[in-house]
Amino acid sequence: MGGSRRTLRQAPCQDEPIVQLHHTPAGTPYVRIRDIPEALQDDFMRYLRGATMPVVDGEAGPVVFKTDWLDWLHHRRPDREAAQRR
Repeated sequence: MGGSRRTLRQAPCQDEPIVQLHHTPAGTPYVRIRDIPEALQDDFMRYLRGATMPVVDGEAGPVVFKTDWLDWLHHRRPDREAAQRR
């Protein structure tokens, strides 16, 4: 239910979106898709195709692991980036 919250900012770049970070009761950090700026959501969801997404009790919409958000934001998964361009 994500009781613990803090703002997630990955790098000092001023153009990067600030997205709220939540934690499952077990402590797993996650991001709500609806908290990601709308202009980025479609590209990010295409990037996630085939990825495992957590299920969090009490969340009304899709959520993603913090690592998936950071990997996409910082272009750390070239294998998925290449698959997006097909």
